[in-house]
Amino acid sequence: MPIYEFQCTDCNHVFEHLTTTSHNLETPECPKCKSLQVRKLVSASAVRVGKAGPSLPGAAPSCSAPSGFS
Repeated sequence: MPIYEFQCTDCNHVFEHLTTTSHNLETPECPKCKSLQVRKLVSASAVRVGKAGPSLPGAAPSCSAPSGFS
């Protein structure tokens, strides 16, 4: 289930909304002011990287390193 980020155009509150594919077209209401005047924000996806490198199995720290998959 995707999580989308929205901003209320009435009160400028930014919030996340978890949705299913069947509810993907529904506009969520602002949890702060209950307005339906919201817009979907463009969110960047993230990968957590620790001191030892990427935390995903087989993920390489750079494009030139082997991925661990064959």
